[in-house]
Amino acid sequence: MHYQKILWGAVVSFGFFVAAFLWYSFSPVTAKNFVAGAGDAATQTWSDVVSGAGTQNKQSEIIINDTSSDTTQEDVMSAADATNTPSESEKSASDDSSAAVTSGNDVSPTSSVSLSSATSSNQDSSSDQEAVVEPVATAATPSSLSTTPSCSFSFPQASAGTPATPPPLSRQIIFNEIAWMGSPGASTGEWMEIKNISGSDINLSGWELLNASGKIKILFTADDDIPAGGLMLLARAGTIFTDGVASQKTYSGDLRNAGDELALVDASCGVSDFLAASSIGWPAGNNTTKQTMERDADGVGWHTSISPGGTPGKENTIPPAPVSYKVTVSFEGSGAATVASSPSGMTCAAACVGNYASGTKIALSVIPATSTAFVGWSGVCYGQTKCALTLSGDVDVAAQIRSTLTVPVIVDSDDSNASMITSATSTDLSSAPVVANEAPSASSLNHPLIAAVQIAGATASNDLVKIYNPTSASIDMSGWKLRKKSSSGTDYSIREFPADTAITPQQYFVWANSADGFAASVGADTSSTQTLAADNSVALIDANGAIVDAVAWGTGTGQYGEGPPFPTDPGLGQTLTRQTSGGAMVDTDNNANDFMLE
Repeated sequence: MHYQKILWGAVVSFGFFVAAFLWYSFSPVTAKNFVAGAGDAATQTWSDVVSGAGTQNKQSEIIINDTSSDTTQEDVMSAADATNTPSESEKSASDDSSAAVTSGNDVSPTSSVSLSSATSSNQDSSSDQEAVVEPVATAATPSSLSTTPSCSFSFPQASAGTPATPPPLSRQIIFNEIAWMGSPGASTGEWMEIKNISGSDINLSGWELLNASGKIKILFTADDDIPAGGLMLLARAGTIFTDGVASQKTYSGDLRNAGDELALVDASCGVSDFLAASSIGWPAGNNTTKQTMERDADGVGWHTSISPGGTPGKENTIPPAPVSYKVTVSFEGSGAATVASSPSGMTCAAACVGNYASGTKIALSVIPATSTAFVGWSGVCYGQTKCALTLSGDVDVAAQIRSTLTVPVIVDSDDSNASMITSATSTDLSSAPVVANEAPSASSLNHPLIAAVQIAGATASNDLVKIYNPTSASIDMSGWKLRKKSSSGTDYSIREFPADTAITPQQYFVWANSADGFAASVGADTSSTQTLAADNSVALIDANGAIVDAVAWGTGTGQYGEGPPFPTDPGLGQTLTRQTSGGAMVDTDNNANDFMLE
């Protein structure tokens, strides 16, 4: 009988062991959870553990496995106290979470944590005790607060270089100022300011402010009111303001210096304002000087604040009116042309004029009309390529053009070789003074003419001489010379024309200074390093040494020339040009009458 009792006891013990094993293996929350969670017990009294008193919102099952015969109620309470106080690492992790929000000491009603009890260090395998309890939820600290948003908002997609298309906006409350770059002395001192432009007071209960990455999620409560025209300052945790300024709400997370997307969503999931800057960068602000990004007075555009640090909690600064400069392109010569600019903005009449902001980089191109050729720039630009400028003041530039229309050349009727030439290409100066009752002499109509002289282009060396063939036959210029005299009368060679040089009928032959590529820029037929200046003169001399044509200007002594010199030196961008009468070039052997300044 005694042995039967012993055997029966063994069977019963084995049955309890099997039951305990099965419970341990298949229970959702078991003693192994308890052991793994050592040190994280809930702060409850023993009666609270048994009854589940103090449980908030979410409830989950937990088994506390007391394997120590020495464990007391006080041990359980002590272990529980350790769980209810977040560690510093937990605070740090919470502050980096993507949905972190804080407003004073607000506590989320939906926050919950999982609880587990600790195992006593004095374990005794001879006695095991299990208890099923209901856990309690612990409140998040303000810096790790997370609440359930009132609705779900999805940011529209942006592509590289192309901003996201914003959703329809109510624009009741707008982003007013953003310190995406931080504050002076603290790059982490970021903040945002919103403004009520609806005309009525608004309670922000259920509103949200979000960024595309999810790092920033500011959830507003019934305590958040913003009056009509009022501002609300939202600051990243740790941001310090001066002059008594204080933020109404704080948040965690940061804004990307390269640009971000922000949405201000109301309680009905409507979007009040949206800022798409992730793909194209922030439209204003300065990361180096910490000048903030402020909204323009129209509530639409943006500008950079006048002072570093911006105007937190105050009305935005008004940027100074942009400085603009006038660009004027005048035309010299005959024919017609307009000017194209990049950026656009030039208006053309007799001249082309445009106004551009200081620092604008502008490129100008001449568009000649039919039967007009573009010769080149003079003034601040030269050559025939685009005139590129960076504006720091008003600019005047001249475009030299010439007509390619055919005009007659008048010859003396006594000349046995006289004829009416109807295919000459000449500069049309019909508006120039006409020398009455004077026809060119026979000698001037059978030889090349000096048609134009430039002594002061964009630079001092932008000099040129144009020679024109008014006859109906090509003229062999081999061995001909172009010479000059200085203001004191000293003679210099400009260029001796090489063999096989010829001027075709009614066409120009151009010499230009070769410095800085000027000759190539104006399409010169020949060039040299010689220069022209005030009070000089030039002469065209044939292969036999005879002066065929000459022109003098200014008050030099001992000059080449025909009759009185032209009294005025050509100025910057001006050309000394032979006049025409009835479409024909004038040659009366009187420089003072035959030429004019253009």
